[in-house]
Amino acid sequence: MPPSQAELFLAQFRFGAASQNAFVTVLRELFDFAVRDNCIAKKSMRPSQIPEARKADPTHSDFRAFKAIIADVRAQPFNADAQHSADFLEFLGLAGLGQAEAGALTRADIDFDSCRLITFRHKTSTGFAVPIFPAT
Repeated sequence: MPPSQAELFLAQFRFGAASQNAFVTVLRELFDFAVRDNCIAKKSMRPSQIPEARKADPTHSDFRAFKAIIADVRAQPFNADAQHSADFLEFLGLAGLGQAEAGALTRADIDFDSCRLITFRHKTSTGFAVPIFPAT
């Protein structure tokens, strides 16, 4: 089966899974708008012809790269705060938090009994929990 026009369009770009998913979503919504606004009589492209969104595929090399960045920050000889900076970056990466979430944390956000950190995602205005594990 030859590629659809949407697949040919998407093939022009080199981007990761998140960007492709955004483009696929826009294509689907664009056709929905066109039908709803009577720009086209029916969807000229069935949803099955629009490529499925790819799932992100985190690999171990990504984690190795993350660890290498942390090690590089720790190794900065002329940065008096190198250790603290690396600790903070490592926390952000391992907890999956952004600066806004991490900066807003207080002691009250840590639930040691259930081993979780409870915080608030500012971008989506939703609360969520991050599992924490006791040091061994």
